[in-house]
Amino acid sequence: MSVTKKGVEDRIHELLDELVDTVEEQEGDVDPSVLGGEPYPVHESLEWPRNAWEDGRKSLRTVPVVETYEHYIQEELSQDVTRSLLSLDIYVDALDEIIDTQQLGTAEKIDLTANVAYAGVHAFTALENSNGAAVDELTHYFTDLFQIPLVEKRLCEAMYSAESEEDVLNAAIKSYGYRSRVMDAFAKLPAMAYDLDEEEYERIRDDLRNSRARSLIYKDIHDVDWDLENNDITPVIVLMERYDDAETVSDYVDRMHESFSYSPESKGQYREVLSETESAPENQESLIREKMDVVSEHNQNIND
Repeated sequence: MSVTKKGVEDRIHELLDELVDTVEEQEGDVDPSVLGGEPYPVHESLEWPRNAWEDGRKSLRTVPVVETYEHYIQEELSQDVTRSLLSLDIYVDALDEIIDTQQLGTAEKIDLTANVAYAGVHAFTALENSNGAAVDELTHYFTDLFQIPLVEKRLCEAMYSAESEEDVLNAAIKSYGYRSRVMDAFAKLPAMAYDLDEEEYERIRDDLRNSRARSLIYKDIHDVDWDLENNDITPVIVLMERYDDAETVSDYVDRMHESFSYSPESKGQYREVLSETESAPENQESLIREKMDVVSEHNQNIND
């Protein structure tokens, strides 16, 4: 079958449109006399994920997952499975934004909590016949997910105190490896729905993890300004603080990237799909040099 990124994206946006339209319609059923005025436009809050995807603040994980599985099983994922993946995507993004953003205004809080609420309801749509297995999987998933900030903090501290380049590199790789576990449930839900065996699931899961790790490395370079503003220290920022030249930092980035490799089986099936999601900078060393100046200025302002 023919699978295109544009086609998958269109299907996902249609599902989001359906939810927004449904909530807007339900708002019309609310009695203004009870509220003392017009209802709060919650449906507008549900546009937050789309805005975050379009401005590059958040990644739409569902697209490469759907593309990967449809290339692999050679059929279109059911709407229920795709809706569950999309809802999980929104759920995780909203939680991530709440954790990572130091100062949130009232409107931002409403936007994020509304998305957590509605996404939480729809994340289980395709799991009704899983006899509780999917609920167990998601419980384990969120247990792992909420460890990420602590793991990243500890590994960044290990990078600061490391005495050898090898220790710096290993701590950074471990950090991105753990953060990439965010893809586990995205890999598991379709695997359960389409009865993939454990070996197939684990191979696709590991490929999705490695794709995510590679993407995160590049994303952290782009997001230096935002991360500093919110006091979110990443391995990329640690490298920029430890070393004086962009060439050294760029070399670390290359070595981290190379440590996350795809399975041989992915070639000719879905590797090209995953590679396209990495979003490598056009001129990596130049971008790193630019972001190192941002880090230097930020630290100087703190010391002043």
